[in-house]
Amino acid sequence: MFKLAVVTLDLWQTLILEDGVTGKKRESLRICQISKILGGVGQSFTIDKIQRSYQYGLAVCEKIRKKERDVSFKEQVSIFMRSLDLTLYARLDKSTISSIERAYDEAFWEFPTLIHKDAERVLFDLKNRGFKLGLVSNTGPTSGGLIRRFLETKRLAYFFDTMTFSDEAGFAKPAREMFINTLSQLGSNSEQALHVGDDLNADIFGGNRAGLKTIWVRPLAPPLSDKEIRRFPSPDAVVSNLSQVPQAVEKLYECAP
Repeated sequence: MFKLAVVTLDLWQTLILEDGVTGKKRESLRICQISKILGGVGQSFTIDKIQRSYQYGLAVCEKIRKKERDVSFKEQVSIFMRSLDLTLYARLDKSTISSIERAYDEAFWEFPTLIHKDAERVLFDLKNRGFKLGLVSNTGPTSGGLIRRFLETKRLAYFFDTMTFSDEAGFAKPAREMFINTLSQLGSNSEQALHVGDDLNADIFGGNRAGLKTIWVRPLAPPLSDKEIRRFPSPDAVVSNLSQVPQAVEKLYECAP
């Protein structure tokens, strides 16, 4: 039996918990600030137009992620701006574009997501067992770079030996590349690795397809029916709470010294 050397973990809804209310507040702030920036340089659009373009941009990026690819954060913002006006991005100077990018990204600081109450303890436990830890996360409107800084402020970043974000990698889970590239950075391979996450497609199917063992952190209210759940590959273990992950890991593997 291989001794487990690496544990990779998902971020959203596994280590940090997002709710729809916070996301909507963040969206409203983005739209309001971008409206002010554009108005300040003589480019006025209605709030409704900006919001529709914002939603269109999110939908375009989500379609790309469903194909297991991703765009950079800057490209995501440019998709949104070109939806507002095809020539807008080309007309604006670099300073204004940078201001819009900051408003788009840094709205997260005003309405941050919650850290799971057991996240620090679980990461400490896994690290204390001698495992290398990797973070494998798809991103959305907030860049991987900002999320990395957020995790630093919450004292979680230092637990990880590497972090892979889809907007930086150019791939999105369940793409094999998200997992294999992370393991490569850790000097390991899939036979020595296990992935933990809440999403059956992105985390369990993706991890299994890349050759990793998987632990599903089952949501309290899974977004899929039991029949739909059975269509996905079975995880190697299922836990009902993040706090149960270290014990599940121990049962699956002979732990490394």
